[in-house]
Amino acid sequence: LEATSRVMALQNGEIDVCVDPLTTELQFLEKDKNLVVHTEAGTRLFYFGFNCEDEDLSNKTLRQAISCAIDKEAIVQIVLGGMGKTQNTVVNRGVPTFYDEADLGAYSYDVERAKKLLAEAGYAEGELTFDLYAATDDPYKTIAPLVQNNLKEIGINVNIVSLDQATLKSECQTGNQQLFLWRWNVIDRLSEIYSELFGTGYASNYHHYYNTEVDDMAYEILTVKDSAERTAKSIELQKYLAEECPQVPLYVADLVIAYRNGLSGTYFFGGGNHVWTHTYVAAE
Repeated sequence: LEATSRVMALQNGEIDVCVDPLTTELQFLEKDKNLVVHTEAGTRLFYFGFNCEDEDLSNKTLRQAISCAIDKEAIVQIVLGGMGKTQNTVVNRGVPTFYDEADLGAYSYDVERAKKLLAEAGYAEGELTFDLYAATDDPYKTIAPLVQNNLKEIGINVNIVSLDQATLKSECQTGNQQLFLWRWNVIDRLSEIYSELFGTGYASNYHHYYNTEVDDMAYEILTVKDSAERTAKSIELQKYLAEECPQVPLYVADLVIAYRNGLSGTYFFGGGNHVWTHTYVAAE
């Protein structure tokens, strides 16, 4: 069901749980004495990715320019109604060694800097046109035109290519995309980020970013025994990837779930991989 239909079904008693209700409806759901609105910090990272094998996007300075053109705060306000946090590092919130401090070195929103970097990369405004692959459902279909407008401001044209999620994954694995929108959820394993997202030879490396230095750094992080050393090396790699910019981390949405009174045995997780096995509705 679409978000609006799910909210109506919950209010009418047709369903017991509504995951990700529209933020515009929350004030009404919170006033409904028959419902509970549960919120907590999320962990699923939505990101904007580059195919680094593309002839133009293999240019790191161009990727940095594009990163500076994206207004993450506006995306959070428009897509989430403010219920989420922007992010600069590739590591999911809640994962050990997560580091998103000011000295990360990320290329954050700055239109004038974006234009200067575009020129440094060797491109004139209006010279480039890219295809942006995005899924047909939310939040992708809402994010895509926002990114399109952001890049238009620095003279980069974007064509949005809308695909169902299965086709999008297949296209990204094959490397047919140039720009793409996707998400990544990890509970605690750094290997699922460094190796599976950026490691050479992994099918989930939709960035087609192959860098032996990253492979070596990831191996060291995943094998070192001393926790302080592991943290230091992981922060170093997060800074390195912020500079390399194979992706632009966008935001982590807050987890919002509305459900009917009497629902018990719920196991909610910030990334959305909830467990419903023990959930039940108490008899009245």
